[in-house]
Amino acid sequence: MLLSDQVGHMKRIATILLLASVYSFMYAGPFGIEMGWTLDACIRAGSVMDEIFPGKYHCHPPKAHTTFDSYIINIDETQGVYMITACSSAYESVTYGYYVEHEYNKVKEQLEQKYGIPRAFNYVNPSDSDPKDWMRTIFNENRALKAFWDEPNDSSIGAIWLEVKGISPTSCIISVEYLSNTLNSISNRIEKEDYDAL
Repeated sequence: MLLSDQVGHMKRIATILLLASVYSFMYAGPFGIEMGWTLDACIRAGSVMDEIFPGKYHCHPPKAHTTFDSYIINIDETQGVYMITACSSAYESVTYGYYVEHEYNKVKEQLEQKYGIPRAFNYVNPSDSDPKDWMRTIFNENRALKAFWDEPNDSSIGAIWLEVKGISPTSCIISVEYLSNTLNSISNRIEKEDYDAL
């Protein structure tokens, strides 16, 4: 094989690898981050990562969603990204909760289109159901607005939680949490390492 043929062959291989890399980042998982990615892969995809605890990062992801403004990524040294959490800013003094429910339902419908139908919970305790106290009942856990995907249409994601969480009697947030299907093995290993350390 001539040297020029070898160079041409190497260029084709490099081009294919580059396109494969771009393709994988373009079609990555939640917020442009794929379960199992290393910290370096997250950064190469365009994430800005700030470590807040060993293995836990505050992140500015490659693909942000308008409902959420805070993103936390958990990364295991050996198995990569295993948890992605996004939270909205606080909704304050929303007496009847219409806007929060609208935003929650919007995100839920988007997730349904991508991951299938969840188990959903829209519950209020009948003894505490005054709609003017919507925010307080969320905070006191007398009202639940949650959706859970335990078998989402994605082989790398083990579960997804979407919920409205009360953070005070007059404020709440919407959060979504993606859990890798490797979460149990990572948790078991960390628990064993903690046990062995004692």
